[in-house]
Amino acid sequence: MKNPLTALITGSGHRLGSSMALFLSEQGYNLVIHYNTSKKEAENLAHIIEKNGRHAYCIKVDLAKTPEKLIPLARRTVGNIDLLVNNASIFPEGSIKSFSATEIINVLKINSLAPLLLGQTYVKSQVQGNIINITDGNACNFNERYQIYRISKILLETITIEQACLYAPHFRVNAIAPGIIIPAVGEKQTETLLLKTPLQKKGSMADINSALWYLINSDYVTGQIMYIDGGLHMGKV
Repeated sequence: MKNPLTALITGSGHRLGSSMALFLSEQGYNLVIHYNTSKKEAENLAHIIEKNGRHAYCIKVDLAKTPEKLIPLARRTVGNIDLLVNNASIFPEGSIKSFSATEIINVLKINSLAPLLLGQTYVKSQVQGNIINITDGNACNFNERYQIYRISKILLETITIEQACLYAPHFRVNAIAPGIIIPAVGEKQTETLLLKTPLQKKGSMADINSALWYLINSDYVTGQIMYIDGGLHMGKV
């Protein structure tokens, strides 16, 4: 019998990360659940996955301080990692007019630099694999309230393409850019985004999981940004 595949998802204690972890466990994957502060949520998720017949392992790492520790810790626990999903993000509100240098650096560390360094460590630790970065369908649209977050996600899209070129042919690297799936903003801001979305509706985690599954199984696809956003990235005015 073929050994089960293993996925590592950063920030998988809640929101998109949790849903993707549950979905992959239903497809037969074992999971490494990374968290920083969401210990209870991560442990609850692991319990559900174990109850459903798959293995789940929780690992705490602060991606702003020691991202290079995560892959070695995970590999010592589970061995080969078939899929790395860089999902962990922070989304503080504010513009480049008001953010301090320390605040800007912290956002870039988690949203951009951590996926870059995790990818670097990942490809050095095994002979092949698959990386999927989670960006944002609204990243390229001007929004002063979340400027540094948007900039960090634009940078992650660039990192995705650079990684895809650099790490081929033994590693594929793609990204998923969600639109309005599980909004992190208030109701008023969500309604504003809906007005800018050509399809005029919210998406669901089923849409994200379908894209995730496509990228996992499409071995002739790399360097792609899949916008699962109802057209939001096109910047409808």
